[in-house]
Amino acid sequence: NSKSGMSNILNFNVGDSVSLNLPPVFWTRLRNYFGTAFYVKENGEDVAIQNAVDTVVGCLRQGFCTDVPKEMKEISKGTF
Repeated sequence: NSKSGMSNILNFNVGDSVSLNLPPVFWTRLRNYFGTAFYVKENGEDVAIQNAVDTVVGCLRQGFCTDVPKEMKEISKGTF
């Protein structure tokens, strides 16, 4: 976890059927957006995890994502 000095709190093990809709680059970008020490410090671990999960759910509903959608970035910054 972040208290042990890791710079990113998120890690994903994704099955083949999910990676068809959400390719590896999506998971990297999701992790690098919501899982960084800066994001966690500013928002808390609980918010970082919830926003990451909400993003995954939203992208699965859309059917395909390669990046964190703009609306999720705005919600996470409180500018939506």
